[in-house]
Amino acid sequence: MINVTKEKGTPGSWINPKNNSGVKTPSTFLIRVKTAELWYYNKPDWNAREGKAKKGDVFTVVDTLTVNGSKMYELKSGTYITANPEYVEKV
Repeated sequence: MINVTKEKGTPGSWINPKNNSGVKTPSTFLIRVKTAELWYYNKPDWNAREGKAKKGDVFTVVDTLTVNGSKMYELKSGTYITANPEYVEKV
């Protein structure tokens, strides 16, 4: 068991490292729009267009999904955008 509490005098919060297999650690990263304009979506559906991002716009990605056979990023804002490297690049 590992005590993860950092404040002295505070009751401990404990974890068992042997019971943490399969825990997904969230990883975020930034992407930048490479094309003049690019649709973004209000849900993971290629028909759910919300608006257009502009070249140079930077977004934080929180998840990668496959939608109808193509990769899509879920953004921190709650919207979605293509993961196609023709249109976006990791920063």
